[in-house]
Amino acid sequence: MGNCATTEAEKQTEPSAEPSYGLPTPTSIRLLKITHAHIPEQGERSVWFTICAFELSDAPDFLALSYTWTDPMRPDIFSTDETAPGIFAQQSIPSGSTSSHVDPDNTPAFIGDRKYKATKNLRDGLAQIFLSGLASNWIWADAVCIDQENDTEKEVQVGMMDEIYSRAMAVVVWLGADESDLEEFVWIHGEFFNALNTFVVENGVEAIRGQQGLDPAFTSRLDVTPPGGSWAGVWKAYFRFCRRRRWFSRAWIVQEVVLASHVVVLCGGKDIEWPRMVLMAELVVLLQWQSQVGVGVEEGFGRALGDEVVRLSAARRIMDMATPRKVGDSENADGGEFGEQPDKDEQRRRWFTAFIEMLLHTRVYSATDPRDKIYSLVGILKKMLPADMDLPFRVDYSEQMTPQRLFTSITAMFLRELPDLRALSLVEDRGSRKMQDLPSWGPDYTCHLTGSPLTTIRTAAYAFVCDPTHAALPPACRISENHLFVQGAEIDRILATAAPMWDVIRTQVLDDCLALCEDLSPEYLQTHTGPGEVLWRTMTANTFEQQPAPGSLATSFKSWMAVRLAAQIVKGTLRHDEATDEVTLVGLEEVFKEVTKMDSLRILARLRAQDGRGSAEESRSIPTIDEVFQVAQQMYNSQLHHILAKQGITFTDPPIPQPTVEEETVRIEGEAAAFKHAISPTECT
Repeated sequence: MGNCATTEAEKQTEPSAEPSYGLPTPTSIRLLKITHAHIPEQGERSVWFTICAFELSDAPDFLALSYTWTDPMRPDIFSTDETAPGIFAQQSIPSGSTSSHVDPDNTPAFIGDRKYKATKNLRDGLAQIFLSGLASNWIWADAVCIDQENDTEKEVQVGMMDEIYSRAMAVVVWLGADESDLEEFVWIHGEFFNALNTFVVENGVEAIRGQQGLDPAFTSRLDVTPPGGSWAGVWKAYFRFCRRRRWFSRAWIVQEVVLASHVVVLCGGKDIEWPRMVLMAELVVLLQWQSQVGVGVEEGFGRALGDEVVRLSAARRIMDMATPRKVGDSENADGGEFGEQPDKDEQRRRWFTAFIEMLLHTRVYSATDPRDKIYSLVGILKKMLPADMDLPFRVDYSEQMTPQRLFTSITAMFLRELPDLRALSLVEDRGSRKMQDLPSWGPDYTCHLTGSPLTTIRTAAYAFVCDPTHAALPPACRISENHLFVQGAEIDRILATAAPMWDVIRTQVLDDCLALCEDLSPEYLQTHTGPGEVLWRTMTANTFEQQPAPGSLATSFKSWMAVRLAAQIVKGTLRHDEATDEVTLVGLEEVFKEVTKMDSLRILARLRAQDGRGSAEESRSIPTIDEVFQVAQQMYNSQLHHILAKQGITFTDPPIPQPTVEEETVRIEGEAAAFKHAISPTECT
């Protein structure tokens, strides 16, 4: 043990005699230990701690802290905070900086004579660790334990992240002191989780399949009542809890959680079991509750219920599957028919394949320093390396290694190492780019709302592959400076394009898609049932649950289209008085007179005629205008009952309980659920 100093995370104390903050060796790390704290019921918290340097290989047991440097909360679920997502672990912040990326009440602290920034969220996290009874442990917190003004040290320490987080006895996730929606989130992973477990034990696993999360016939059998009494409300609180907390969007959390042997989650004054968070999120996806109980993708900016936790769990699986097994391991997944190991070239190819898969999977995460979109994965990438392979790039925070240069070099590496040019499928449309001066063939990895490449949405047995023969071919491309030269063949031509899928999902306006299908040439339609089938197979990339889409999906698409068009109609019945904040409904008949002029409905009628042309059967894919109006009437009635109930008006005596708007929406959209599930992989990553 050496280089110890005592500090306090709120105000300056007596200077330490320690003359230097430097690490004694390149393999050393700093650890802190809380000595005491002042935690009043109101006002600012103060935390005192000692900090010491250790050789990582000989370090005592320690906790690694995972948190955000900035304000841990977004103002609302719609905020993306792309300029300040909360990834500050490896960014230099000069003393006295007024950067908006850091809490405005930065608290000065001193280790020896060296000043550093201790943000309010870090101080709150250390205080909560103290209150949780974990303060007897040594702690690694990047803001304190890495010299943020020393780029060379940062590069070395980032390269050690895999060892730091793997060796930690636990990773403590600090979500912040704010307790908004915490009661509901804790209830879901406590009382509700236990009730589901009891239900499965008593009725079997199959009994829960097909159950709807808002169906009273199901929820009444669980014998629990959510906080506030509203099932829809508790699930919306679950969504808000994850969506508003910046920790879930940090690029660095992926390796911090994936490399951890044990995870402890703290929020406010509560702790939540990470394994339960994972199981609950995966159950929500498995039961297809995302489209039933959560906020829609058009409201959640591309995020669905449970996505934040499921992505971290999936990243762990990607790493585990790509990590080479030792020779003789009984669970060796790398060997062939007789257990032989793949050759070095194959191992190298597999590593680059896993790298690009991990990069795609983590694209939704944000980083203040764009280079951290790559560097935040270094720990995982090192874990997956074959025994005789070195990491093919190094962490470099110098001015010469610009984000553009780093991104281009990584993409060029993929194109050289992988035979199928799959890196080109990661390129986003020009309108989505945030970074200038990238070559047209290079993805902007800072774009986190992009379509999923077709090369990734199916299993290997049904993958979209242009050349399934895997014949030995000369290199398909060469790169000279920032220019990419490729050889290829013209297969077909794109005749027309519609609005991006994300805009269709977000706005629910289908006019552009319908108009596109109306203009399809007769020659094209000769190979298909009709424009309706062309549209739904295109929107799903002809894929359902990673396999070719079955024809039965047409019925669900028909329902989905009816619901989307009906929603546009009903939207016109709502009148909002801004002065009184009252919402009223106008007569649906009045709205019907206007909506018959909607372009989408006129196109719908013509498409339906084309869809059934030459067939004795009615169109399976395109709803009639009457069917759209029927759905609109159901939606309208639900809204009307809701507004009248709020005014105390009932239709029966005694009053008969009416389903909530959310419950009625689930019922109306029931048949559309399969199609909503089918388009989710193509919406965005």
